Amino acid sequence: MKKTMISLTRMLCAAVAVLLLAASLGGCAEKLPEMKTSLSYESRVRGGYPGGTCWNDFIVLKTGTIFNRQTGELLREFCEDPECDGSCIWESGGIEVQAVRDGRIYFSLFGAGNRKDIYYCYRSILTGENVILYTMQMDNRSGSGRVFEVDDGWIYFTEKRLDEQSNPNLPESYTEVVYRVPVDGGEREEVYELREGEGCAMVLDGRMFTKLEDVFYITELATMEQSVYHSGACPPLPVFPMGAYIDGKFISAAILEQTEMHLIVVDEQTRECKVVGDVPVRNYCITNDAIYFWPVDPHQINDPSIYPPESDGYVAIGDSPTLFACDLDGENIRKVWTEQTGLLEYAGDCTIVDGVLYGWMREFDLKTNAFGERFFAEIHFDTGEIIRAIEVE
Repeated sequence: MKKTMISLTRMLCAAVAVLLLAASLGGCAEKLPEMKTSLSYESRVRGGYPGGTCWNDFIVLKTGTIFNRQTGELLREFCEDPECDGSCIWESGGIEVQAVRDGRIYFSLFGAGNRKDIYYCYRSILTGENVILYTMQMDNRSGSGRVFEVDDGWIYFTEKRLDEQSNPNLPESYTEVVYRVPVDGGEREEVYELREGEGCAMVLDGRMFTKLEDVFYITELATMEQSVYHSGACPPLPVFPMGAYIDGKFISAAILEQTEMHLIVVDEQTRECKVVGDVPVRNYCITNDAIYFWPVDPHQINDPSIYPPESDGYVAIGDSPTLFACDLDGENIRKVWTEQTGLLEYAGDCTIVDGVLYGWMREFDLKTNAFGERFFAEIHFDTGEIIRAIEVE
């Protein structure tokens, strides 16, 4: 099912633009491509971005939603067959977007057709074509199947390899290995054999970051030379450098003070760790010029679909109605937006481009303390306008 954003101004502008372009081309209007982009924006954020990202005029969320800022079209399904009953692998599995590069959405597809296999795929934003690059057959000993990064024409992931002359029924007979596959298709190549207890955190610009106990290593993939990147100290570092990378900064979330999640920024040159602000955060997203985050805000929830109306409900840890931002170095914290109408933003599935938030939200009634409908919308911070999506058959 597809959704579209209804905006009279946007529709009129698009219609005028098409008419003018058709007139300028005479009788060649039928040869125009179906979809155009303004080449207006491309995210520089690398690594495991939270929420979503943007390529040209296309918002791509972590869960696979694609929204065209120019036309208002909202696409949730990856299957292009209008007769599909939902049983194909593109509709019956879960999607996790890993990266967007050069008009391709690279994603993991899991649980498709009630199978355990994990598929590494890409989807062309402009043509809608889906391509499977590699299939990991998930028996009870396979790797996690996480795509760490799309880097220099390759996708990287881990998979467990059966050691020679070993019993395949024993877990200790397997070694976890970092592999890669060309983004245009080809054979799997072995990159690096992980030591026992070692994990791969990120592949970035020809460098692979791994962690073994309290030591982070960096391996130059061209030469396979390995050196210590960081060792010990700094409490936030148990998760560093997993997360995102932009302009020489690693940005991630760390659990501090037992259960509270805080944002941290690590400068690649100085290796200095900075905790952003003094309050725990619930969700965040990273753009080319700022880090946006929502502090934790407990809500009393009285949801009749979960608890009967006469009950006391429960307290849920949700997002604060106030959105904050800071520079990419963690400095200059400021308020950006406060929601006054009772909407509870799902900041973990959204992104912000040019002062506009795009993403999924859910109504929250401040009088009854109950959840309402979930919907996709744009929030324009400068005017306060909320443009909401509606179902279109």
